[in-house]
Amino acid sequence: MKKLVLTIAVAALFMFGCQDANNPIAPNTNTVQYEQTSQPNWIILPKGENSTVEGYYSVHKKINGKKGGEIRLKTEYHGGVHGIVKIDAIIKFPKHFIVGTKDISLLLDSENGLTTFYPHMKFKKSAEYNLKIEGLDLSNINTDNIKFVYQNSNGNIEQVKYDKIKIDKSKGYIEVQKAKLNHFSRYGFVN
Repeated sequence: MKKLVLTIAVAALFMFGCQDANNPIAPNTNTVQYEQTSQPNWIILPKGENSTVEGYYSVHKKINGKKGGEIRLKTEYHGGVHGIVKIDAIIKFPKHFIVGTKDISLLLDSENGLTTFYPHMKFKKSAEYNLKIEGLDLSNINTDNIKFVYQNSNGNIEQVKYDKIKIDKSKGYIEVQKAKLNHFSRYGFVN
């Protein structure tokens, strides 16, 4: 009986220990991975006078993969040290980036500015994402360390390739230009 229990335990350990733990929506060579030992230091949005009840701003649009297209979220609210916070997010899809037509959602977290896209999927061609936020308190942040990243399901962050990050500390302005997204997931600025 002991041999049977031991055999079952070893078989179970082998089965569960050899499962593929890869993220099904892992990015390709378009990113640089960093081991994350604690929560990322996200760039936080100021609290607004009339903060969104749901905790995020969102926009949804049906996109035909054959034609491509774009989705834009533009909003502003009163709050923060500069008096007003402005957000302008736009994702541009090239022709033939996917097969078929999809309802796509862009959600921007009203606390930390993380952008999440749905449904989760990979693309045949990279989409370009531009995100501008103005009205942040960047006074205690080393702007030389700011990066635009993807956070995978294990909590590790991976830097996304982009053309440029623009920062104006006096205006609380941060912008990523032409970030290359090969899949949908969660993206944001870290320090």
